[in-house]
Amino acid sequence: MSNLKKRVQQIQQQLAVSTAETIARFKEVRTEFKAGLSALEEKVDQGFTKLESALTMQGERSQEALGELLDLIIAHGEEQDRKTEAALADHEARLKRLEEHQPPAA
Repeated sequence: MSNLKKRVQQIQQQLAVSTAETIARFKEVRTEFKAGLSALEEKVDQGFTKLESALTMQGERSQEALGELLDLIIAHGEEQDRKTEAALADHEARLKRLEEHQPPAA
């Protein structure tokens, strides 16, 4: 499970970096538009602010979703472990009962 957890955490980190890079690029583009289109500065600011906010929210939602997925995967693994342990205990009990009912070896 730890490899899976590490992989999900790695994906989360990559997603955070990608989101930050995207936001940084949009900030650069916003600066370029301001220099060339001063008459539209207010509208451009509003549009990029909304876009930045949307990207940030999307990144946060993606992080939350990956966290929830990791929790589900871990819970599933733990449940499978419990089932395996229960099955093993059941088989051990059956084996013990069989051994108790076996006639002694000659």
